[in-house]
Amino acid sequence: MNGKLFGGLDIHKESITGCIMDGPGNIIREHSFPVKMKAVEKLKVVDFSIYQKF
Repeated sequence: MNGKLFGGLDIHKESITGCIMDGPGNIIREHSFPVKMKAVEKLKVVDFSIYQKF
């Protein structure tokens, strides 16, 4: 496969959906999985300390 690939995440409280697309916008791979806060916090991408703990 030649060309650039693009990725995105749709992050919600209970699930995350990830998608990889090629330049023209064709979906190469898409997957949803449940949120496990401890695993997500390890990514160090978002500071979850601002969110209220339930």
